[in-house]
Amino acid sequence: QWWVINVLANGLLCLTHFVAGLLLFAQGVYLIATQWRRFKTIWIWAASHGLFLAFIPFWIKLVTTGNMEEQTNWIVWAGLDRAFRAYFFVFAGSYQDAMDFVRTLPFGIPVHYILGALFMLAGAVFVLYCSRQWQQHRETAQGYTFTSATFLLVWLFVPPATLFIVARLVRPIFIERYVLFSALALFLIAGGAVALLPRKSLQYAAFGLLALVYAGNLVDYPRPLRHDFKSMGAVLREEFAPGDHLHTCVDFPDVPIGYYS
Repeated sequence: QWWVINVLANGLLCLTHFVAGLLLFAQGVYLIATQWRRFKTIWIWAASHGLFLAFIPFWIKLVTTGNMEEQTNWIVWAGLDRAFRAYFFVFAGSYQDAMDFVRTLPFGIPVHYILGALFMLAGAVFVLYCSRQWQQHRETAQGYTFTSATFLLVWLFVPPATLFIVARLVRPIFIERYVLFSALALFLIAGGAVALLPRKSLQYAAFGLLALVYAGNLVDYPRPLRHDFKSMGAVLREEFAPGDHLHTCVDFPDVPIGYYS
């Protein structure tokens, strides 16, 4: 029964956002990595998604407002540094987009490097611990078994890597928020690393440090968090006449301006 629920959930995901198909692909990679002897089961699981995947071309044809070139021509080519910043800045929670500006602390240290470094350190601790336990064939807690850790690592790396490869081979399409769901795997891995600390007091201190860094990032975040279109609408109604020109640095301002004015 769980397989049925899984297939239905995947179908809804794929018919909601095309890039969500990366999650389906990641699940297939996980099954092959952990249950490769059950080839028949994996094949049945993959084939059961065919009905949903067959509707994707019709879904795209119905919802798109233009061709693929028009919908994606704003996306720039991404290099390996952009992929690294996706994990270091975006998935860690510093910014929504790796291209956002990052302020600096004294001595030129970027403030958001602190949060990214903490998550990279936690991830390294988690992977090293799991690898050591597996090599020594030790019995581990559920969250650190081969299947559990593989699930998290596949969830973390496969969707972004797949999108990045497609962006390099087909057309630029690598946008961090398209695979932001992989950030949850990073949070779980970091939590697993904190849980390895030997004393509760150290675990609480680690979570307190993360909360403090997040609070510092929030204070540093550029203001305003949202453009004040409502106040601008009042100005337009009172001071602008038909035919006047409005210059703005905001992308796609016509919808909110039209609503509030």
